[in-house]
Amino acid sequence: MKTINSYLKNLFFGTSILAVLALAFSCTEDTASEDIGSEELNAVSIKGKKARPIKAQLDFLFDYENTAPANIVPCPGTPPPGTIPELPNGFALFQTIVSGNMAHLGNLQPGSEFDDDKNEPISGSYLIPQTCDAIGTFPFEVRTTYLSVYVAANGDELHALENVRINFATGTFEGEAEVQIHDGNGRFKNATGKWVLKNGTFDSVGASWEIEGEITY
Repeated sequence: MKTINSYLKNLFFGTSILAVLALAFSCTEDTASEDIGSEELNAVSIKGKKARPIKAQLDFLFDYENTAPANIVPCPGTPPPGTIPELPNGFALFQTIVSGNMAHLGNLQPGSEFDDDKNEPISGSYLIPQTCDAIGTFPFEVRTTYLSVYVAANGDELHALENVRINFATGTFEGEAEVQIHDGNGRFKNATGKWVLKNGTFDSVGASWEIEGEITY
């Protein structure tokens, strides 16, 4: 026949096992919770980014008719309106709609024009001028910065600021870009890198050019 002491001993032993199991589960849960946001895992994530070569063949059309006033950037230093027959309204840069093929993005979603009737903003791939400065007299050189948005077929976006030198004497341009993601998404979020613009040619309708460089994502 069991004594009271024996009963209490068994009860204490069973309670102790439950307490140990509960403590072990609690520690495991805490550790997992800490590890998810740990510096070690963050370091692995950062280390997982890889530098990759990037190339592209691109074209754009000037969007004269649909450019919102805020996206038209006049160029200080250029002759006043009416001075040069080729530039009756003076010189300014307009937004452009872009198409082409880019490594890591494939065939770009081409830019679509601003729709006044529907009040829909420009979408797809496009360039919007940010600054403009003319050097010398006509045919002058223009130095400008464009905000570029390149959209892959699946919707991933790569954004950059591109510094461009446009030579009106030769009808060519060149430049370079420090890739800066402003509100990009998908696999290019927080990407870094740089590229150069090569073999750029333009006329009053549009332009074509190549890019070559490196991107890390």
